[in-house]
Amino acid sequence: MLRCWIHSITDLDFKDQGCNLCKLHPKGTKGTEPASMVIPPIDPFSHSSKLAQPSEGAPPKSFLKGRELVSWQCLVLSGAGIVVAVGVSVVAGMMAVQNLLQVAASPDCRANLSAEETLSARIYCADELARNRTVEGLRDAIKLASSIPAEAPLRAMGDRRIEQWSRDLLDLGETAFQEGDLDRAIAIVRTIPMSSPVYPTGSDRINQWKKTWEKAEDIVRETKASITRQEWTTALNTARELVRLGNRYWETSRYQDLLDEVQSGKEQQKAEKAAAEKVRASRVVQRFNRWEREFEAEAAVRFNRAKNLARSGNLQGLKAAIAEAQQIYYGTPVYEEAQKQIQTWQQQAETIQDRYHLDRAIRLASRGNEDSLQAAIDEAFMVSPTGKLYEEARTRVDQWMDRLYRIRYPLPASAESRRGDFYTIPPSQPTLTPNPER
Repeated sequence: MLRCWIHSITDLDFKDQGCNLCKLHPKGTKGTEPASMVIPPIDPFSHSSKLAQPSEGAPPKSFLKGRELVSWQCLVLSGAGIVVAVGVSVVAGMMAVQNLLQVAASPDCRANLSAEETLSARIYCADELARNRTVEGLRDAIKLASSIPAEAPLRAMGDRRIEQWSRDLLDLGETAFQEGDLDRAIAIVRTIPMSSPVYPTGSDRINQWKKTWEKAEDIVRETKASITRQEWTTALNTARELVRLGNRYWETSRYQDLLDEVQSGKEQQKAEKAAAEKVRASRVVQRFNRWEREFEAEAAVRFNRAKNLARSGNLQGLKAAIAEAQQIYYGTPVYEEAQKQIQTWQQQAETIQDRYHLDRAIRLASRGNEDSLQAAIDEAFMVSPTGKLYEEARTRVDQWMDRLYRIRYPLPASAESRRGDFYTIPPSQPTLTPNPER
């Protein structure tokens, strides 16, 4: 506040000289205070701001005490007053602009603006709030621009800004949706006022996001179910549907998560199969070892039983021993020894059988008639060619055949006497051997 004080330099009548810059009170006047030069507020957004005008009115003539100031003194004082008034106006304007800049730059710009602030200041402050394109800044900028009255000339400018800022909010919501934060995306778009032309688009976008999200969650559930069933091909084919949803979060992060789950499931299945195979192999080995021990014990029992049967020395015992030993499994400790014993027992049984056939043939041949000799020859042929009695059987067969021939084709008596004892066969004394089959 500029106060113009004029002390008792001289009693001058400024009004008479045409200078009413200041209201001056006469020196010594009681009950009065020095007058003020009033400077009105300056609107920085208005082009009609003027310098503050001094209050009208003139000092009473009684203040001059009849004395007058010379013209050059009035001019000097008037010029000085004009310079002071211009300087004060410039300073006041600069202070107003600085105050506005401080208001716009302040984080509490929206709080510092009152209902009496100019509409242009609201637009300016709203622009500053929306400058960084944050959700909070855009929301407050829209709120501030919406406070401009509908009939105000700047309302159209505010509406254009509200529409643009609403689109910015829609873009921020889309970004949040693509990053996988559906709730935040919906919350951002719902800050768009219903009066904005973008509001219907925002509502449609929210519905589209919800449908996309539900479809993505269904795909994930189906994929996980296929993984649980170990249907790897089906799981991969289902998971690939995420890349066609048009959402970066589901196409990249969640799709990769599902691929990792499929791979992990396959590896786990392989590990489980390997573990199961190992357990199964171990069980097979254990079972084989048990069987091997059982076979070894059984083979030992059978071999001992076969040897006991063979000790009887008869054909029936030997055959039973051979049959018992042949049931011993290959690979058991007694297998090789049992095979050798089988060969021995087979030879013994063969000899017993051959002896029976040869002894019977001898008994038949002792009767000396044609039928008995033929029967003896047939019985002798039953001796095994590999047996120990084969040579003896062949010799006797030759003798019996010669005798049979002489019976069938006898020679005259003279010829018979000349042959002497050439065809004489010493009588045999066969050992009576019981039939081994009995």
